[in-house]
Amino acid sequence: MIDKLLFILICFIYPIVHSVKEVVLSDTREARDYLNWYKISTNEYLNDGWGELSFDAKMYPTLLLSTSSSTLWRTQYVCDITSERRVDNWLRSPYLKRQQAQRIEIELGFSIRDCSTFQTPNEIRSCRETFELYIYENDYEENEFLSSSYKLVDIIAGNRFTSNTYGNQISSHGNNLTVNVKNRGISINKNGFYIAFRDQGACISLLYVKIFYRLCQDISIGLVHFPETPTGSHLTDIVERYGICTIGSKTIQKPLGFCKGNGEWTFQEISLHDSCNCQQGYELLIDNNSKNNSLLSRAICKVCPLGTYKSTISNNDRCEQCPLNSYTTSKGSLSCICNDEFFRLNSSIANSPCISSPKQPENVTIDDIDQNSVRISWKQAHDNIYHIECIHFTPCESYITYEPNRTFVNGSSIKISGLDDHTNYRIKLYSEHISTHLFSKPIDLSFTTKRP
Repeated sequence: MIDKLLFILICFIYPIVHSVKEVVLSDTREARDYLNWYKISTNEYLNDGWGELSFDAKMYPTLLLSTSSSTLWRTQYVCDITSERRVDNWLRSPYLKRQQAQRIEIELGFSIRDCSTFQTPNEIRSCRETFELYIYENDYEENEFLSSSYKLVDIIAGNRFTSNTYGNQISSHGNNLTVNVKNRGISINKNGFYIAFRDQGACISLLYVKIFYRLCQDISIGLVHFPETPTGSHLTDIVERYGICTIGSKTIQKPLGFCKGNGEWTFQEISLHDSCNCQQGYELLIDNNSKNNSLLSRAICKVCPLGTYKSTISNNDRCEQCPLNSYTTSKGSLSCICNDEFFRLNSSIANSPCISSPKQPENVTIDDIDQNSVRISWKQAHDNIYHIECIHFTPCESYITYEPNRTFVNGSSIKISGLDDHTNYRIKLYSEHISTHLFSKPIDLSFTTKRP
């Protein structure tokens, strides 16, 4: 249940008017055969007092079930007002399991006789214009009836009365009845229950009894789904329920909803806003056909198609096309894969393009070899500079000279001088891209200087 702080924040709570779901545990209007409710009187004769008959309810269209075309109901009646004994007639329902209910609602449709309308008052021994509603909770079904175990829910009185006769004439004179409809709510804790009606000298036609409980229906708001939730034990209770982020989204903060006792949801807008963000590889898609405001708009996280990616957990970022020289192998990709022989300078930046290493130096030649020098030439490429490495068992001696330089050569040749005569040397020649500073694979060369 919500605490005082949430009541303080009630002005920030957003109501959602949604059709309330009722779960019907029993409705006598659906019966097509005898109800066979348990009946007992103080004289301990079963079926004495309360009776059962058919009633044509076509004159009461607002009370008919929309799910049934039949207008015939099985009704319970009693009119034990001339008995010499103390009147105490009980009518008990079958055992009903509560299912998810924490609170049940009992709706009664009934008609009750005005005591002043009887034409032969000298024959009447007792007359009341009320009857009583009871409940008995239990974890299992019991065959024994013990009235002292039953808890009084309320004394039921009619707001309007009827003056027609009762008993077997209800069916033919039903159009003279004045129908009262009353609702009573009861919190329950055990696995099941019985309800019972007690008559102590009234003329009652119990036209129908509907027993149900309410649920706040499952609902999706934005990327949040709130599952079906039973209402609380009391009408004023508010049940807190955490929402679930829908497929493709991730919880940033737990979205909180409030199921009211009447079966309607309310929400704190701050709790729904950005509670769920689309995961990597998914982008937010809002239902543009929604007639509701932005809070109520339904949304999904749509998977990024092939050739696109999304690297962030966000509702603002969209799926992007793969950068140059990259691709994806499946939908919902977090990043794109570089083509063969391509790579990123910074692998942590998903939107950086994939580039290739510079090509190896082309048209490389060894020219002008003599006893102490050699010239290495190549075809110069745009945006490349060159580096050379000389090896003679170990790196070449420090007295060897390079013209113009050994590294960062912005040209097409290098002259190496100061070599030993009649000696074999190995050369590695690299190209470097000026903007990316990437090196190519080396060109391996070897030569032998001339004899003296």
